[in-house]
Amino acid sequence: MSELEQFQNVVHHRHEYAKQWKREKGALVFGFFGDYVPEEIPYAAGILPVKMFGCQKATYIADAHISPEKWCFFCRDCFAEGLSGRYDYLDGLVITVSCFHLQQSFDSWVLHLPISFHHCLDMPFYVQGDLAKECFLKETERFVDSLEQFIGKVISSDALERAIRIYNKNRHLMRSIYNSMKANAPLLSGSQAMEMVLASTLMDKVEHNNLLEALLIKGAPKDRDNATGPRLMIIGAETDDTETVKLIEALGARVVADLHSSGTRYFWNDVSLNGDLVSSIAARYVDKIPLPQMDFPDDMSASHALKIAIDFKVQGAIILLMPHCDPFQWDIPVLTKKFQENNIPIMVLDLDPVTITAMTRTRVEAFIEMLNAEG
Repeated sequence: MSELEQFQNVVHHRHEYAKQWKREKGALVFGFFGDYVPEEIPYAAGILPVKMFGCQKATYIADAHISPEKWCFFCRDCFAEGLSGRYDYLDGLVITVSCFHLQQSFDSWVLHLPISFHHCLDMPFYVQGDLAKECFLKETERFVDSLEQFIGKVISSDALERAIRIYNKNRHLMRSIYNSMKANAPLLSGSQAMEMVLASTLMDKVEHNNLLEALLIKGAPKDRDNATGPRLMIIGAETDDTETVKLIEALGARVVADLHSSGTRYFWNDVSLNGDLVSSIAARYVDKIPLPQMDFPDDMSASHALKIAIDFKVQGAIILLMPHCDPFQWDIPVLTKKFQENNIPIMVLDLDPVTITAMTRTRVEAFIEMLNAEG
């Protein structure tokens, strides 16, 4: 099985992977919600952290608990997976509050589903403020204390340093693979790169690092040398919707860059090994490319998105918008202005995570045709 096939296998059979890892290691598995949970800490404790996703099917089972009239599909989809029993192997659940929709899923889980350990870290929304790192350090220290009490042992500095080195290596390798997408013959297509990142959030980082290193040694497939089609960037929120990205590529575009939670936002910055390690871990998450609800007073996320677009020679961008995701709706005018000022067309595509509609296909086709006409 190739490296790409192994990524895809983990993404599509993530529950089986986690259960097998748990049996083989005799260790715990924790689920985590959102962008800001400091994964290095449970990993240092010998725990496998896996990101929470749904199955992209109808969420009726969850709708009685989380209203579809107010809450996004993604948070309802995650909770539906829990209610279905597919996450019955989890020993713990962790969230850092950065999205009230995911908070609703976490709260409903704790209320209605048995779980041995659960912990909520508060995330300062004003991440550009002087007190943000101090605030999140206190929350991270509280998380360490709570976790140590649960497992009955201290998480050593050596274990933390090892976890940081493994995670930093993972980020470095994924950045190396993404940077190949600047060229005309990248190592991966956009949808394959997304599956690579999704797999990273679901599997042991040491195993994932081995696959990434093997992929880098192999280099780009020869059939990519003559790739054509407009170079596109995908921008969005929390999603595991690879099918929409595959549709965009099937219609003739090349997805060569992104800024979303299952892409570069996940791995773009590292943890420093200088000074106190818990403090360095907390600082890394505060310094991440911010989500729109935290992106003030400076529009750091939009500026970073534009920088990526320019660096990767993007010819157009598509914002994948999840219904009821207000912060990303607020971000649309800022992104549109920045991209249009740099002559990069941008469109907003409303996601239907259950079914790719004919309207979605038609709008993407029209956008690609426009980019082709502009040369």
